[in-house]
Amino acid sequence: MAKLYNVNCEMRVTGNFYCFGDTADSEQLQRYDKYATDDIKRAEELIKALKEYRQDLFVHYQKVLEISSHQELCLIREKRWSTKKVEYHVSIVRIYKDEKIKPKTEFFRRFTGTERREAKALFEKMKKERPGIKCVVDIKKKHWEN
Repeated sequence: MAKLYNVNCEMRVTGNFYCFGDTADSEQLQRYDKYATDDIKRAEELIKALKEYRQDLFVHYQKVLEISSHQELCLIREKRWSTKKVEYHVSIVRIYKDEKIKPKTEFFRRFTGTERREAKALFEKMKKERPGIKCVVDIKKKHWEN
């Protein structure tokens, strides 16, 4: 069976309970029993898949802990096309050597355009607190801005 979590996947198991107290029909009662048996089988398959998922998740987490990474301190200027307002973002992002693993944002703070001095001050303060951290500064107007 293919791994269900290679893509985002949701599985649900439902159990159907039928009132049988007023039923004397043996065929109907056998169908109810078959329904219950099938529901149990699907539930057991789901439990097995979830246990395998947890094991694979643990192995992956151990790999992530062993992969080398570095932090980047970023100061980014962004102009939203929908609002036409400028924002500044100060963030610390962990970049993993394995490119299949998405960068992890460890700190993020948003500033409005009028708060750019505060954004720059926070960036400089964090830069001093973390000597040797790679810094990314992108605060120039983009070519498409007026």
